[in-house]
Amino acid sequence: MLGFFGIAWLMLKNMPLFIAKLSVWALWILLWIIAAATDSAVVAGFSLVPQIIVYVWFVVDLFIVGKRAREFNYQKIMQSLI
Repeated sequence: MLGFFGIAWLMLKNMPLFIAKLSVWALWILLWIIAAATDSAVVAGFSLVPQIIVYVWFVVDLFIVGKRAREFNYQKIMQSLI
């Protein structure tokens, strides 16, 4: 569930992707709150852009993070054996 926020990238020590994903998510929530508070259709329309980015990024992460995690864990195991 926390993968939606980019926690997997934090655990894989990839801070730029973690910060980028968390920032896009925060922008989406901020625009959503502003749209709800002001009843602005324009802001609501703008909030769809980060929302779509977050959902697409989540689906892409479903396929990428597993492979990266296996590689990351393999490297940690090899370093501990040496």
